[in-house]
Amino acid sequence: MNSNYNMEQLRKNVETALSLEWLGVRFEDTREEKDAWGFMTKTSYYYSVPESSIVEVEDKKLNERIKTADGLKHLAKEMLTGMILDSCEQEFGEDPEFIVDVTNHLSDYFKFYAKVRTGEVWTSELGDNRIKELTAEMQKASGYMEI
Repeated sequence: MNSNYNMEQLRKNVETALSLEWLGVRFEDTREEKDAWGFMTKTSYYYSVPESSIVEVEDKKLNERIKTADGLKHLAKEMLTGMILDSCEQEFGEDPEFIVDVTNHLSDYFKFYAKVRTGEVWTSELGDNRIKELTAEMQKASGYMEI
């Protein structure tokens, strides 16, 4: 496997996660279940969304979806599912049967849990602030500081 493919996939995954965070989807936890032998059997994603949003984007269809908590919950699940399948394709692309199996049995491997942050109205300003916050956290975690 070419490491450039892995880095490109990682970049795409971070971009997807940050896009969702900007829209008000806050990732809160990821839990992995393991079988008796220690092999991962299922990954559960936990996230929350604002009750509503006044964020505007260029895509008119997307604008409608991001206005409500239900729209954001389902959008996040769709985007995470796409990210997972893309990652599987990059990692196991030489085994198309595995990719088909994961696609056809996604709910056997991944679960998504969402809750609504009642009373919260998401804005572009909140999204910008969240990205700044996450960028600072990533810089701190990396150990590198701008000089």
